[in-house]
Amino acid sequence: MTGYARTFGRGHKGASGGFCRQTAGRQHRSDGSASFQKKEDMKCVICKGGETRPGRTAVTLERETTTLVFKAVPAEVCGNCGEAYVAEDVSCQILAAAERAARSGVQLDVREFVGATT
Repeated sequence: MTGYARTFGRGHKGASGGFCRQTAGRQHRSDGSASFQKKEDMKCVICKGGETRPGRTAVTLERETTTLVFKAVPAEVCGNCGEAYVAEDVSCQILAAAERAARSGVQLDVREFVGATT
């Protein structure tokens, strides 16, 4: 699943270096321990002043000749600067769909995000 360049918003890898590691709101401290933070208390790391709220965003992924756009992706969106933070489970779903599309030869695709139902 590596090799994609995300051209909208910020992405991150888990502490293990792999994508899609479930952290459920954990923040890792410098001593290696984890603390939990409520989503509604999340401050934007980009503008440092805004708080995030549930919303939607678009995610664009590019790899070699493949460009994929996912619209209406659920995210925590900063009310001040508009930066979007996508949850790891949603990122995993997007990356899996992107991998399938790239393997099937898709060059350009724009789709509405449809999350997995449990």
